[in-house]
Amino acid sequence: VDSLWLMSQVMAEGADLPPALMRQPTKFHNHTTITAASVKFTGTELAELERITPDKRARGRQDALLRWTIEQEKSALFSKFGTKFENGQEKRFVRGLVPAIIQYAPANSYNFVTDSGDDFRGETWGPPNNKGHLWLMEKFEEIFRYAESARKTAFLGTQALLAIQIAIDGKGEYKLVTRQAAFGIAVTTLVTVFGEVDLILDPLFTTHPSRRRSMLVVEFPLIKYRPLRGRDVKFLPDLNEGLTKAGPDMIREGWRGEWSIQYNNLDAFGWFVNLGLPNTETP
Repeated sequence: VDSLWLMSQVMAEGADLPPALMRQPTKFHNHTTITAASVKFTGTELAELERITPDKRARGRQDALLRWTIEQEKSALFSKFGTKFENGQEKRFVRGLVPAIIQYAPANSYNFVTDSGDDFRGETWGPPNNKGHLWLMEKFEEIFRYAESARKTAFLGTQALLAIQIAIDGKGEYKLVTRQAAFGIAVTTLVTVFGEVDLILDPLFTTHPSRRRSMLVVEFPLIKYRPLRGRDVKFLPDLNEGLTKAGPDMIREGWRGEWSIQYNNLDAFGWFVNLGLPNTETP
């Protein structure tokens, strides 16, 4: 198909300014959400535990913070956008990255099993047809078109990582290398002709059967953490501690934060499911 592409604009000498144009960005609407985690000890329980483990209370606080970060990660990745009301108060759900891709960039939601492309209908991922590497190459080419940088990060399950290994085995277009990232952490990187993808086995994927063959590809410069001003995660001490008035003989403290995430250019992201399974479309 013939096409005409206007490559540039040239003005005549002495010409006036051209008509004003402004590019309107695509707006992604999101909510802030509140996540919290707490730890509780009765007076007797804490006294007994600290007799054996003096830092038991500090460990409890640390465990609560860890649980808070896990809940935050779950919301940031998988939470579905919405609002509910409890006791007359609004309860908001942030739109996570996976629902955002499905909503705003549906062409970047990939499923080898249902791909109806001529090259993949009825084919297998690995032997005997070995179409997995071609399919991955096609999808990586799409999401690297809009890259802010030449590096992306993939969160994936164990079966997804195995499927990638099977797909690229003996293929010169790919290379798996292990490098040292910050703090000495070893990271496996998939090197493609378009750029590099750091592969991270994420517990949220590996521990859930429905996500072990899934992979979320993101580009961190295009994601921003947006806490509500003055409401970022903070430690909340027990208000009654040290008071002499009668009340429950216990300590309850924890962490709470109100936050959201901002994502830009979701065409640079990708959500992959059913990696490694055969295609079920009729050839």
